[in-house]
Amino acid sequence: QSLPIQDRFRALFTLRSLETNQAAVQALIDALAADSSSLDDDDDGDINDAHQKRSPTLSSLHADALFRHEVAFALGQMRAKAATATLISVLKNQREHGMTRHECAEALGAIADETSLEVLRDMREDSKHREVRETASLALRRVEYMVGSRDESTATSTTTATNTTTFNNSTGAIVGSKKESIGKVAAVNEEQEEEFAYSVDPVPAMDESIETETLAAIILDDAADIWDRYAAMFALRNRAQKTFGLVKKTQENEQLVQLCSSTLGKTLRSETVQSALLKHEICYVLGQLREDDDNEIARKALFECLEDPNEHAMVRHEAAEAIGSRGGRG
Repeated sequence: QSLPIQDRFRALFTLRSLETNQAAVQALIDALAADSSSLDDDDDGDINDAHQKRSPTLSSLHADALFRHEVAFALGQMRAKAATATLISVLKNQREHGMTRHECAEALGAIADETSLEVLRDMREDSKHREVRETASLALRRVEYMVGSRDESTATSTTTATNTTTFNNSTGAIVGSKKESIGKVAAVNEEQEEEFAYSVDPVPAMDESIETETLAAIILDDAADIWDRYAAMFALRNRAQKTFGLVKKTQENEQLVQLCSSTLGKTLRSETVQSALLKHEICYVLGQLREDDDNEIARKALFECLEDPNEHAMVRHEAAEAIGSRGGRG
């Protein structure tokens, strides 16, 4: 922690790029585990003077939450199964910053190892952080979905299988929802998952058969399940990103990108959206849509989030990153 934050992040991203290097993975695991190791995760969360003296790293633990949550994110993006035990330990520790715990839950979802199922089920009832409860719910559904997809792939190696998966109760069904008829996502191949966004998404994108306007409506719908809103958001982003880099864009291409950024901008600043988790993911996706940096609705929404002292720190942080990714025009 004595080094400038930019140097630490540069080292972190270098290690993340060494995806198959076990030494790089272990270095990131050690970075995540180091500050947490001396803290108890089984007490009531109150910090008395005696415990502070025994655990001098507590204040630095929270002060370093930005860096440590990025370490957890990197481990998830690397699908580092070796990190599962450490991610679970940090996730369960209520003394950890909520942003760090949330990112550990999301990383477990990205890794999608069956050993994380029990703790993710438990963390849906976490008493301290709403973002942890919501992330654990999404991560649990993703792990169940990915495990189910692998089992289906194995089972259909000698039989005929369908090309899409519709959710049921065990894999994340939209039970009793008015969105039931469109609650399906594209079949996920883990090697192809990063095709558009160069990232492992916390929820698989909705199927390409769903109309673009329908995706936008789901994102804006506060009554929709958060899993559906995520899935619609990633599907719309994927369609927008397909137009990036085209030498000659059609009017339809331009309208698609505008619809994506504008929809996300409107949802981000909607007074009815209470979930910091959803808002922070919207900021993340807007950062990925950096070629559409002149969209006024998205630009204004990001700056309003960043400048709002009442907004959740996780959202403000992601808004700042998105502004930087999009060019930083104020």
